[in-house]
Amino acid sequence: MATMTISEAEHIIDILAAALQKEQPHSNIKNEKNYYWNRYCNHLPISILQGYDFFQIDIALKLRIANMFLLLERRDDFEEKFAKEIRICTLPILSRFIPDDLMAKFKFLAELSKTLPRSSSEFRKCERPILEEDYAHTDWFISDKKFSSLETSESFGAFCRSIGANDPIYWQKIYTHLGLEYTSSAAKGNSPVRI
Repeated sequence: MATMTISEAEHIIDILAAALQKEQPHSNIKNEKNYYWNRYCNHLPISILQGYDFFQIDIALKLRIANMFLLLERRDDFEEKFAKEIRICTLPILSRFIPDDLMAKFKFLAELSKTLPRSSSEFRKCERPILEEDYAHTDWFISDKKFSSLETSESFGAFCRSIGANDPIYWQKIYTHLGLEYTSSAAKGNSPVRI
């Protein structure tokens, strides 16, 4: 990733927040007998993130933490407010977002299970590749070394503290730490960015 401005980070966070608040159609209609219907209703299509990937979301959340550190640093309730901000900016359960075509396949299985018994060979033949795809998607969150090595929000908050709000190159250190290019569009010095 080249770079990201604070306003871009806030835009990504707004998309994520809206996505997490969005309910699937019929998500309030649980069907205890239809595993696939419930699977369909408990997930969100990845397209709802509007093309932003999990790494961009992580960077956006960390840029918000860095900015909030500067905004809150001089307040009497800094400790409480900053701890709350770190909790808010913790990566959500991203495995809830699945590829759109996998969502459609779960819906297909839910419909198919209404006409074919789940134990039938015909159903199992349709089910197996879809379950393998789902396991591969879920396993990615565990097996991807880059994703599994992402710094936690708590650790990143501690990094912001270690720099300190008075460091004249605070933002440059933040961008370097996050692996972002420090360009002319990046936040400057140690001033908070007000959005």
